[in-house]
Amino acid sequence: MGEWFVTFQELLNDYLTQLGCTARELSAASGISAPVISRYRGGSHSPDLTQCRKLAAGIAALAAERGLEEITRESVESAFRDALTCPEGFDRKRFCHNLNELLDAFSIGNTELARYLSYDASYLSRIRSGQRTPRDTAAFALSVGRFVARRCQSVGELEQLGALIRNDTHFLHFFGYYQHLFPVSTLDSH
Repeated sequence: MGEWFVTFQELLNDYLTQLGCTARELSAASGISAPVISRYRGGSHSPDLTQCRKLAAGIAALAAERGLEEITRESVESAFRDALTCPEGFDRKRFCHNLNELLDAFSIGNTELARYLSYDASYLSRIRSGQRTPRDTAAFALSVGRFVARRCQSVGELEQLGALIRNDTHFLHFFGYYQHLFPVSTLDSH
């Protein structure tokens, strides 16, 4: 299958385990609130560059206090960068285009989808604009696919979905879930 990589969430939790510290201690050392660190640890949010630098500085400071000299600010920043980099071949522009095209085609708003996904609507807005990328793009696409599929009530909506999928192979790969849910032969028979 695909190449294995560590997620930001896993990496942050590993650092806290290595340091034997709590999110509250990291909060004090980094200047980032404990609830935000909790969201990062849970994987529901990913930090921006500024937040990564603050976290790296906080982790490095706690490591120095504990005598763990191998954990430096630079090494933590580098590891965070690697964990937050999209997998090779991921096309963020295409991802955003396909997501927006799908949501616009079915008049799905950020609030409605965010509620289903248990995301903050403003975070979903940043995903749609390309400012953020979901931690797990495949799981995100699958969840969006399930949501849209459940909303398709009429033959016309199924045909509209089929047209979106058939007209763009990148779209089909991105929302591959539909391929199993609505095989082309099923869509062609309506």
